[in-house]
Amino acid sequence: TRQKLVTKSSTEAEVVALSDGLTAALWLREMAIDQGHDIGAMTVYQDNMGVISIMNSGRSPKHRTRHLNIRHFFARDRVLSGDIKIEYMPTSEMLADLLTKPVTGALFDRLSAKTTGQRVRNVEIQ
Repeated sequence: TRQKLVTKSSTEAEVVALSDGLTAALWLREMAIDQGHDIGAMTVYQDNMGVISIMNSGRSPKHRTRHLNIRHFFARDRVLSGDIKIEYMPTSEMLADLLTKPVTGALFDRLSAKTTGQRVRNVEIQ
């Protein structure tokens, strides 16, 4: 869905997206735990180093992101509680791009092969 908050940078937009996405993901995690499944921390892959920095340091590096405090603290609280962990993944490896961006050529072949479990021919991606 579209975000309901206007952001001024990609880092702000990714913090909003992280917060919004965590709500549904944590609900699914809790449902699985209630059914008796042993689920550890969920891994959230992030390609924006600014977001990773904000989540690891515990505060926003710039004063202009103060309006994101509620969303930031919600996500940060989940990191500290061990419910989620945030790891870096390069943009070229993000499987979600297959569904959210116009991906073509060798990158499309590689990402779609990852989702289907097929092998892809060795092609260099620039």
